[in-house]
Amino acid sequence: MELLEDELDPARWAHLCSGPDHYPGGGADIPEVLRGLAGAEDHAEARKWADRLYELVFHDHSGGYLLPAEQVAPQLVRLASSERAGVRAVALGFLVYLGAGGPLWAEDCPGAGGFDRRVTDAVWAGLETYYAQLKAPEVTVRVAAFVLITVLEHEAMLALRGAARMAAEAGPPTTSERYRRTVERLHEHDWDPAFRRYLGLAKVDPLFGHGEEYRGIEYTY
Repeated sequence: MELLEDELDPARWAHLCSGPDHYPGGGADIPEVLRGLAGAEDHAEARKWADRLYELVFHDHSGGYLLPAEQVAPQLVRLASSERAGVRAVALGFLVYLGAGGPLWAEDCPGAGGFDRRVTDAVWAGLETYYAQLKAPEVTVRVAAFVLITVLEHEAMLALRGAARMAAEAGPPTTSERYRRTVERLHEHDWDPAFRRYLGLAKVDPLFGHGEEYRGIEYTY
């Protein structure tokens, strides 16, 4: 799946607060980084580009989004269908962090209103792609897709705190019927140890290993 090249003109990104200093103009570097990721020959190279992308999309200390996240998400959804397994695995893994929800760090930048919801909606738009990748021959791709789907399924629970969270954990399942059927099928058919490690977490822990400090999971793309 190709990138949306008509949306990668640096001029369209230049106004976005981005980068380590979160300055307007930092987003102009992102199109080149996305192209580098799309053309990566293997998983290691894809991770290198994703690490650079992370610096431009997330605030390093708080884990909060920066404004380019909204435009990056649809591009990563497309890369989740790449012909290159390393690109697919890393794109799906990066979407885990976008899909987990979180605050916008640069709230004083233009375009901040409703930002977190728009990012989440952009990630959800690729749900059919993520389910399709559960059948990929590469375990790294399957793991990334499964983690991403699980994070999206539990997004609402992640926002709960205190007694409300405890009640949700003790109550009936909050995930979709499709997700529950998928987990059952995977328990029967996917025996790769690397995959079953995450599958087992999903079965016993409705929060799937989520911590309080950051709403991601113990997973690295």
